[in-house]
Amino acid sequence: MKYIKLFFFVLIGFLMVECQPERYEEMKGGFKISLGEDVTVSVRSVPTELGKPATDNFSLKIVKENDGTILYDGAYRSEIIPASVGKYTVTAACGENPVLALDAPYYKGDSTGVEIKEGQTANITLRCKVANALASIVYAEGQLEKFKELFSTYGVEVKVGNNSVNISDGSKQSAYYQAGSIPTFTFKGVLKDNNQAVSKVIESEKLSAAAFGAGKHCIFTLSLKPATSGAVITVEKVEVKSVTITETIPVSWLPAPKICGFNNGQNSITYIETDNALSAKLGFTGSSPIQDVEFSFDFQDLQEKYQVLNNKTFLLSQLSEEDRRLFNVASIILPNLDGTASGQFDFTAMTSGLQTLAGGMDAVNTINLRVKANDRWSSEVPTAYQIVTTKPIFQVSAYPGNIWTKEFTMNALMEEQVLSGSYSIINSNIIYQYSTENNGKWMDLNEDLCQKNLVPGTTYYIRGLYRKEIASEVAEIKTYPLINLENGGLEVYTKEGEDGKIFDNYGARFYWDGWANLNELTCDECPWAAYAYNTRSGTRPVSGSDAYNGTSAWIATIGWGYGSTIGGTNIQTPGELFLGTLTNVDHGEDTATKQYGITYESRPTGVSFWYKYMPYDGDRTDIYVQILHDDIILGDAQLQNAERVDSYTLGTLHINYRQEADKLILSPDKLILVFKSGSNNSVYNYGSSGRNNVRFVGSELYIDDITLIYDK
Repeated sequence: MKYIKLFFFVLIGFLMVECQPERYEEMKGGFKISLGEDVTVSVRSVPTELGKPATDNFSLKIVKENDGTILYDGAYRSEIIPASVGKYTVTAACGENPVLALDAPYYKGDSTGVEIKEGQTANITLRCKVANALASIVYAEGQLEKFKELFSTYGVEVKVGNNSVNISDGSKQSAYYQAGSIPTFTFKGVLKDNNQAVSKVIESEKLSAAAFGAGKHCIFTLSLKPATSGAVITVEKVEVKSVTITETIPVSWLPAPKICGFNNGQNSITYIETDNALSAKLGFTGSSPIQDVEFSFDFQDLQEKYQVLNNKTFLLSQLSEEDRRLFNVASIILPNLDGTASGQFDFTAMTSGLQTLAGGMDAVNTINLRVKANDRWSSEVPTAYQIVTTKPIFQVSAYPGNIWTKEFTMNALMEEQVLSGSYSIINSNIIYQYSTENNGKWMDLNEDLCQKNLVPGTTYYIRGLYRKEIASEVAEIKTYPLINLENGGLEVYTKEGEDGKIFDNYGARFYWDGWANLNELTCDECPWAAYAYNTRSGTRPVSGSDAYNGTSAWIATIGWGYGSTIGGTNIQTPGELFLGTLTNVDHGEDTATKQYGITYESRPTGVSFWYKYMPYDGDRTDIYVQILHDDIILGDAQLQNAERVDSYTLGTLHINYRQEADKLILSPDKLILVFKSGSNNSVYNYGSSGRNNVRFVGSELYIDDITLIYDK
């Protein structure tokens, strides 16, 4: 039988300057630390589970004794560890010291009162010993076959508190527990003949507290003693030995090698397609040099470079040059059989090329792996490990300012809309689509991302599509409705009072459905004789030759309200027809409040109307439209014309929408549309020869057939 000898490597620690609690210039000495060969195995699978403990398996802690300052707490380093003058406690450890586990030795060694003198380096050898306790089960010579004949399953349950492990069926494993624990041992089996479960507590006078101290190894030798019916389980021998690691043991008794999993412990890791490469290292260790590695793949990723690796079982010792070329193409870095007791597969570079399945469904890529060392495989069948590729998550949008009644323009993908994955990679291979129904038939948008000829007031759906497979979250947009002006033809109006009463203290007032004007002030009351300038509506209906189509509105600048006077000169104020309300009318003070605008949620491209204009004294028309959100102007247009227009002419206000980013994200909620007969107040002299000095009329504006334009 082949034997091996286990021993510790010499380890040297180093403390980085920036981690020291003391300044570098105060370090007048140092440590050089090694581990002596003090622990060996005398029987079975005892503390060889870690094989030759590699240097990076040990941790080191150095504490200054006078004040408890930690000089170093970390892994071994190759350089001398600088230290200031003083006395220290130095501790080395390897393993995790579990409450109870199989094949889990814990090593520890320390030294106190280690003195550092100025200018000197202290050479320290720490004698590391097994610091937990263990138990093994063996079967007397020739007894193992008898146990197999009698029981279908059997083993010894080791229990510490609520924790338990099972050393089953002639296993070469040992149970490890913390020093000072009081474990219990129970044989449990199932008889083949009647499927009856049997158990027996293993007791011995040797199982005192001393048997469970640090480095103590309890070895139970079991056998079957014939009885009248069946057999009686007997404990032939209980040995308690001090564990060392200087003697040789059979290779077959060493534990099976272990696969550490991805990145030290994970059976499955997840990669987001398009993201940066994911650390994906699948490591393994053995108690002796790795003899071989068996592995196979089940890639769901449909790319050819991965599919060619499926349905094959590879042995690392027998790889052909063609096999190695295929792994290189797939960016898989293989381990080497170089006589060491550890190795790893590195799939990190491969991850950045992984893709999901159709529609962005997860692709589960499986690596089946087992490792051979000391003539034992890590498992009877390969263990499966997975790299799961998931789709990136991203969103798309269209600003309200790029949505109209019959078209919209979608935004290109923005970096902040990529919630997982790489913006630059997704953006380099994306198309944009729209649909008339969610998850319905998707149609590609042109390069300008604009879709025209849509139905007003209709909901549409948009999305981005990465590499024609992975869709973004679906965004919903709605074209604006076509909203026509109420009474845009100005045919519907009402009349209050009597018309033509020039010298009475009242006159006719006119109101148009859906519109407001200043006629409350135009027909203001006066404590003296009421004159024509304040007893006629500033906005009146006209028909016949003065009208364009049916009835039109005449808007005049006349003497009324807001400071008009009598005698000498007359202040003339423009008349208005507007969307909104006139409130808080005060006849005594000649004042009122104009509230411009109506609630409105659409995006017209302009306003058209028919008009003619007779200016007075060089005055200009003042016609304007505004589209707003919470009184923020999103778009507007204005017409100020000082030229005389004797016949009805089509006027158009093309609304200029703001393109600043903050305006684009706001939705319209208000429409202002104002028709004023002039842009300024004017002074009319009684003695002048104005065009209508009886009524003291200045500029005159005629308006008809007002229409909102929706060109897109």
